[in-house]
Amino acid sequence: MSRIVYLSDFSPYDDGWSLEEEDNEEEEGDESEESEQNEQLDEARKKEVALSKERAYKIPKATVVKKLSRCFSQHGHDVKIVVASDAKSVRQQADGEPVEKMSRLDSPQMEFHVWSVLLCEWSPVFQAMLRSTMREANGPIRIEDFSEAVVEACLRFIHSGVLKLHAALLVEVAVFADKYEIGELKQLVKKALCRDGKHFGVRDLQLANFSVRELKEFGKTPAELKDAGVSAMALKDAGVSARFLRNAGFAVEELRSAGFSACQMEDGGASWGDLLMGGYTIKELKYAGCTVSMLQQAGCSVEALKAAGFSVKELRVLGGISVAALAHAGFDLPATMVAEMHHIEEEEDEELEDVPLEEKIFDPFYHVRLKRNVRGVHFDAKVEDIERGVVTKKRLYRIIYADGDLEHLSADEVRQCLLSGDDSARVRAHRDGSPR
Repeated sequence: MSRIVYLSDFSPYDDGWSLEEEDNEEEEGDESEESEQNEQLDEARKKEVALSKERAYKIPKATVVKKLSRCFSQHGHDVKIVVASDAKSVRQQADGEPVEKMSRLDSPQMEFHVWSVLLCEWSPVFQAMLRSTMREANGPIRIEDFSEAVVEACLRFIHSGVLKLHAALLVEVAVFADKYEIGELKQLVKKALCRDGKHFGVRDLQLANFSVRELKEFGKTPAELKDAGVSAMALKDAGVSARFLRNAGFAVEELRSAGFSACQMEDGGASWGDLLMGGYTIKELKYAGCTVSMLQQAGCSVEALKAAGFSVKELRVLGGISVAALAHAGFDLPATMVAEMHHIEEEEDEELEDVPLEEKIFDPFYHVRLKRNVRGVHFDAKVEDIERGVVTKKRLYRIIYADGDLEHLSADEVRQCLLSGDDSARVRAHRDGSPR
């Protein structure tokens, strides 16, 4: 049993793209009351209400006129398009039902009679089917992967430039337009989805091969797109920043693979340590503005900093890295820095030994009284003992303060703390400098 629809008349349309709701007059009269009721509905109910509304979507009049003018004086014939009444929509197919089980030859079906010339003018896919040796050229075109409502709405669109249907069918129409390459129809649906796309899942919208940038225009968040399997690279190409992608849950490694620079990642809120752990090199971090001290805090060794191209001056002056550490890392140090290193090693690392008593008693600083100035506060002290470096033999004077604290001073430091009196006189007798 078949139902037959002849699409020979053309519905009126207005100039320009437009999206209109088709409501009954009674519903229009109660618009304010309905609005108040909708505010009290939960999100699921709001979605149901929005998708149940019948809407009319129209393309510019000039586009339809141009299509019709091209059909003038063209030879054509009546084409039968058959849709099985039990055909499943593409969304039902996506849920896993095999295509071959969607329609039976003896099942009720709907037939649409369409002018072949007009059909070919709108769709290059239908044109190829009707003007080739394919079986559709000589027989009815069977459509088994779209519902009756969608096929009828799309065929009426190519005769009128008006798409009239419930909003819930927009995605299926978009898939139809994509499959049969009806560009104007897909563009119209895209405009509609910019308003109603929030009510559809990302995976449903992906069935129509919408780009990631278009999915963004439909209001889909980076997190929703990620959950639907959209890659970080695709989102980056669509203009999503590193900060939004990090907030959506993408790992640093994924964002690096997507092509985000260390500078973009740092601007997006990632720490230098996170970037190192995520696979960014020290050299990349250096070019992004990461300082020596920041890299040290992130756990970078001096050897790694050297391999990244940092100079001795950068590491010494900006990073405060010791000369010994630089030498250990394999840097070729200038002579002045080598001398500094030896001086520091002598003073800080060298072991000390006692000076023999017979030498101590002839040292002009032995047991002298001192007044040491520390940040404007004077402390009384006395040279308690004298020690010297095991290798360099350089003398250090161990002083004891009134409170019992001990400290080593050099000969020059002791000289600056001398009190006037007999001890100063002893020292003045040795104007040749510090003891041997």
